[in-house]
Amino acid sequence: MTYALAFVFVLGILIFVHEFGHFLAAKLSGIRVERFSLGFPPKMVGFRIGETEYCISWIPLGGYVKLAGQTDLGPEESTGAPWEFSSKPLKVRAGVVLAGPLMNFFLAFFIFVGRAWIQGVVQYDTTWVGWVRPGSPAEEVGIRRGDRILEVLGRKVRTWRDVGEGLTEVVDRGGIVKVERGGDTLDIVVSFWKGDFGIKPTVPALVGSVVPGGPAERAGIQPGDTILTVDGTEVRDWYGMRELVRARPGKTVKIIWKRDGRTLEGEVTLETCEEE
Repeated sequence: MTYALAFVFVLGILIFVHEFGHFLAAKLSGIRVERFSLGFPPKMVGFRIGETEYCISWIPLGGYVKLAGQTDLGPEESTGAPWEFSSKPLKVRAGVVLAGPLMNFFLAFFIFVGRAWIQGVVQYDTTWVGWVRPGSPAEEVGIRRGDRILEVLGRKVRTWRDVGEGLTEVVDRGGIVKVERGGDTLDIVVSFWKGDFGIKPTVPALVGSVVPGGPAERAGIQPGDTILTVDGTEVRDWYGMRELVRARPGKTVKIIWKRDGRTLEGEVTLETCEEE
């Protein structure tokens, strides 16, 4: 039920923004708007302000803006009055039609920028490999989880961004990736490949969010906590924790975590962890 309400809410926002784009463009162009509706008929509730009726309708699969003089609503709707949609030049009518999807684009853009501004762009000051996708180009050339990338194409790397930029060049012409493994330094020859290279950096086992009412929340785990051990096994990074969870589906285990310098513990019944 919660997901259904969330879906309707998000869909309602998308519909409102889309139709508001048509509405605003029409108003700015001097076109009379007869109705602004969220949902399709029959009408549920509504009210009128000036020349426009604003309403919510029963079928929540879209919405519409009814403009004066829309010829697709019937020839009797168009009288040739200057405030009618059909009386406006082609470029004005095209602007009104395109304003809806353009508003949806702006909404997506501002959500993306706003999220990055609030949360910040994640930068990993590490070159340790935390995960290698099975069957990936990285696995095929011999890169392993736990390797520390030292150089790409002869250039030292200090952050994961450096690694990514170096690999972008390697994909075009091939090259040498120097890694440290178990105290030894290895030169790995990387040739051309298609798609994602298949590695991710070591990420701290930091809890980003918990499912309301889920086993983690019931145990007292909160966003911002750092997981230290799972079932007595030390957790070194997020990917290691994920593997420990995947190996114990349905099992009740003891988890130790850190919060604000304090060490806490609790029992959690692990659920199945989906493959990435």
